[in-house]
Amino acid sequence: MELFIPFMLFILDLRDDTASGPVLSRHPALYASEAACRQAGETIIRERIAADERDAPSFAAFCERVPENGEYDALLRELDQQRGNREDRSQ
Repeated sequence: MELFIPFMLFILDLRDDTASGPVLSRHPALYASEAACRQAGETIIRERIAADERDAPSFAAFCERVPENGEYDALLRELDQQRGNREDRSQ
């Protein structure tokens, strides 16, 4: 059985002309490989640069693998434990 872990694409908009500062967003798609994810990031950045007439340093793209189920389970256990500790202290 082959293990398949898709990649998520994040785009960082570094423009400083907004009151909120830099904006990090996840592109609403998953990619079968890191190479495909990086290629999509480059394409999206080129399109945004053309549309906004800004320089490339205004954007950055990052690809991260989607966490495996075991990682989600560990995170949920940790959050449950933290919640339990807070409840114990409040009583």
